[in-house]
Amino acid sequence: MNTPENTTFTITSNNHPFGLKNRLNIDLGDSNILSIAAINNLTEASFYHEHGYTMTNDTDVSYEIDHQNSDVITTYHYQQTNFNENNQNPLLLALMPHHYKYSDVNVTTYTYRTVRGTLKLLDNNTFETILSFSGVLPGFTLPENDAFSDTTLVSYLEGLNQDIDITDDEDFINAEGPYWNSKAIYPLSQAIIISDQLGQNALKAEFIAKLRYVIEDWYTYSGQSDDKFLFYNYQWGTTYYSNNDFGTASELSDHSFTHGYLVYASSVLAMYDQSFLEDYKDLVNLLLDDYMYPYKDQDDFEYLRNFDPWAGHSWAHGYGTFAEGNNLESTSEALNSWNAGYHWALATNDTDRRDAAIYGFVTELSAIKEYWFDYDDTNWDPDYGDYVDVAGMVWGGKHDYATWFGANPTFIYGIQWLPTGEYLTSYALDDQEYNKLSSIFGTYLEAKNQTIDTWFSNMWFIQSITNSSTAINNFDASKILNDDYPNELSLSYYMIHAMDTLGQRHSDTWMMVEAQVSASIYEDQNGNIYAMVWNVSDQEETIYFYDVSGLVHTATVEALSFTKIEIK
Repeated sequence: MNTPENTTFTITSNNHPFGLKNRLNIDLGDSNILSIAAINNLTEASFYHEHGYTMTNDTDVSYEIDHQNSDVITTYHYQQTNFNENNQNPLLLALMPHHYKYSDVNVTTYTYRTVRGTLKLLDNNTFETILSFSGVLPGFTLPENDAFSDTTLVSYLEGLNQDIDITDDEDFINAEGPYWNSKAIYPLSQAIIISDQLGQNALKAEFIAKLRYVIEDWYTYSGQSDDKFLFYNYQWGTTYYSNNDFGTASELSDHSFTHGYLVYASSVLAMYDQSFLEDYKDLVNLLLDDYMYPYKDQDDFEYLRNFDPWAGHSWAHGYGTFAEGNNLESTSEALNSWNAGYHWALATNDTDRRDAAIYGFVTELSAIKEYWFDYDDTNWDPDYGDYVDVAGMVWGGKHDYATWFGANPTFIYGIQWLPTGEYLTSYALDDQEYNKLSSIFGTYLEAKNQTIDTWFSNMWFIQSITNSSTAINNFDASKILNDDYPNELSLSYYMIHAMDTLGQRHSDTWMMVEAQVSASIYEDQNGNIYAMVWNVSDQEETIYFYDVSGLVHTATVEALSFTKIEIK
């Protein structure tokens, strides 16, 4: 406890035999200043006392993107006031693992052990982190492995087209709730990409028409009988839905999840239906800005509303009024929302939103690996981490092996692995992470006695990232068709075969960040390095690939194309 000079302390017991009514009275002396620190032992007291008269009066977290090196540099800065003229020591900041592991700042030897792992104290008011952006894509290019069958995939797409009836009120795709409805259109978005890769133009046109019909229902308003529309609240500076499922309107909950699905679908339509981009650009921006607004000095929306720049990840609840603080269950849906924002920003050639999406994606990814999966095995208590390899929910003050909706390990692990998509390969960007993800999946299988019981599409894809041949052998169309999400059959088959074709992520080479082009780089079983490249520009683009030695490859990609190129 730090107080001004000439402070007096008086302890009174109020005559209670067990001291339960003890009272500490403090008569502050020369100024009205008091600070308190929790310390590990008395030997640390003098160190904390030396910093006890420095207070925070403002904070800022800012980022910049090194486009050539594809790095995100984040600066954390605190303004301070020293209330003791004889003591000008800097602030003490307790850095979290996702801070100090990506920073070269010199921390002190003082630490705290917490629910987020070990916090390390920094006696400075500024530090930087550097995170690499290895790229992300909305989907995969066409598989080329021997086990892949065009004929089989086309039959799955035809089945999807028949099953989706936009005039049927009972169809899952017409769910009134915005989360379930936007989630249900995800397979449609993937089907457009897949059909285009196969050259199935008639099917692609069908899927575009159906997806556009469903999305336009949210993006338009036809009067009081309309049950699907968006509402912008000027007082709150937020966009929400006509339906209040999961408290999206009354509590501003799950905005990044739900909006992210719609923005993702919009980014796919922008690639394959340019008239959609022309018609709905402003409306999609209104939806995207609700969770990924990149401006601090404007008040139309909250800056990066769901994102906590210190914790490094999103929160799901709008208010965070639970006893344990706020919470985040599905980290993958949070990542998908950044992926969606990134590709919409590319489609609209918006560098501010593009850079915000890159910052959010890599920062959230680093926090997920620390606090939901404990990649380095340093953050969780052994009583937890020796038995499981995931936190189903992270709260402000705890983490749980649980979900909101069930205790099945498939749910607890799987909620971090949906929707099925290329962005999930970011869980295994190098050999160490590749092995860690394989271990995590092995722990999941142990919890299920080696038997996947549901959510087959999600589980087989995660398995395919580290063991594609096993995922292909396990694939059973009938299991998906009788599962919770039968419409994922075509994307499941496509993606596990894509992983068998591509191999594993390769992060030693990267593409220079471009205005309208995205890429992810893979190394196949023969050591060949390939990049899948998404060019949403309406003109040919030249792209540049680097490694630590400098420029290694230059390529030109056609306008409005999604292709694979060999780098080396």
